[in-house]
Amino acid sequence: MKKRILSLLLALALLCAVLPQITWPAHAEPATSGTCGNNLTWRFDASTGTLTIEGSGKMYDFDWNAQPWYAHMDSIEQIAFPAGLTSIGDWAFGGCTALTTITFPDGLTSIGSCAFYDCAGLTSVTLPAGLTEIDSSAFEGCAGLTSVTLPAGLTSIGSDTFYGCTGLTSVTFPAGLTSIGEQAFYGCTGLTSVALPAGLTSIGGWAFEYCTGLTSITFPDGLTSIGGGAFEYCTGLTLVTFPAGLASIGSWAFAGCTGLTSVIIPASVTEIGWSVFRNVPHESFTIYGYKGTAAQDYANKEGFKFVPLDPSSGFADVKPKHYYYNAMLWALERGITSGTSRVTFSPNDTCTRGQVMTFLYAAKGKPEADWSNNPFVDVKKSKYYFKPVLWAFQNGITNGVDDTHFQPNGGCTRAQVVTFLWALSGKPNPKAGSNPFKDVKKSNWYYKAVLWAYQNGVTSGVDATHFGPNQTCTRGQVVTFLYALLGKK
Repeated sequence: MKKRILSLLLALALLCAVLPQITWPAHAEPATSGTCGNNLTWRFDASTGTLTIEGSGKMYDFDWNAQPWYAHMDSIEQIAFPAGLTSIGDWAFGGCTALTTITFPDGLTSIGSCAFYDCAGLTSVTLPAGLTEIDSSAFEGCAGLTSVTLPAGLTSIGSDTFYGCTGLTSVTFPAGLTSIGEQAFYGCTGLTSVALPAGLTSIGGWAFEYCTGLTSITFPDGLTSIGGGAFEYCTGLTLVTFPAGLASIGSWAFAGCTGLTSVIIPASVTEIGWSVFRNVPHESFTIYGYKGTAAQDYANKEGFKFVPLDPSSGFADVKPKHYYYNAMLWALERGITSGTSRVTFSPNDTCTRGQVMTFLYAAKGKPEADWSNNPFVDVKKSKYYFKPVLWAFQNGITNGVDDTHFQPNGGCTRAQVVTFLWALSGKPNPKAGSNPFKDVKKSNWYYKAVLWAYQNGVTSGVDATHFGPNQTCTRGQVVTFLYALLGKK
């Protein structure tokens, strides 16, 4: 048996000796240069990780794994574009995971589908002013992208453009943008607030779905439609105010938004889809809207709490029957004050000294003053009442509660309010006559101010014989005083 095996091995050795020798071809080295457009060439420098595109015009469109520089995809760290480049092709740089920075040429007008798909190393993108088109999935999966500035010429964002960009925290939208495509920002969990631009008319389906970090969204007045599932599972949202002019809200648009406590729906909305607020807790959710509209019909059908808004003011806590109604409308129209929220004016809340100064300052047209001259240690530059208080101090309207304190968060008393108004009017002497108020003595610092206010119809007291000088004023009372002094004239 051993001899037979040995004979077989010898026969094979002789056969190999007489057969011609086969020469296997050497492994081909990947190309480091070539063409990528009718007038475009490319070259790759492995030592610097730089892909350089040269020439002008439009780049070819490519398929996945068929880019001419595919063999170098994992090594491309930066791309040098020529000034004459007008278009980046489909899938051009999809999968360049080592790519960290991009500087686009000013002449670029379009970016193709999946052009930078899964470029996870990108951190920020500033697109050139001439760009008008970003195709679908252009930056999908760029998980390292933290900020994007979209150019003024861009009118639409394609579907899936920033899908899954989980690191994205900041997006600057251009004023000319009119539409956002389906799933454009799907799963961008790093977004916390979004201010959509004037001119935007439509938001596509699932555009911001699973943006779980989103806590606030500002819609422009020109928006007419919100697509189905557009903000589904945005669990960080608590209040949503829809703009006047909005016509339709798609099915499931806010389904799964478990943190949502209230929405404000304008009368312009005529179409509300199925299960728009599915899985939003019924016990803590309120729909604010107007009687006889789609908002009320939807709330009744779905079993949600509905609170009607006043058509004139847009507030739920102010009705035409209230004594301060006309005064509040006057103050709102002139920008003297705003509500405490998008649906409340809080007319019965105590009005603080800082708020009163802010009302007076706005009523006088927000005049200039010496902002460096601040004697009050409790009035900081970062506070909303900083300029009003300094202006009032410098114009003799107030001296504070002492030389170094204004007490901006303290409740403003009735005596203080009329004294401020009296000083605002030049501190005129009251007319000679009797004093109807038992609780206002001639020795009181507010004596002249109270009599002047009474004689000029600013206030009539808490009853026929009492002024209530130490009672704190409500927001409703303060705007009523202001309206009596300035509005009726």
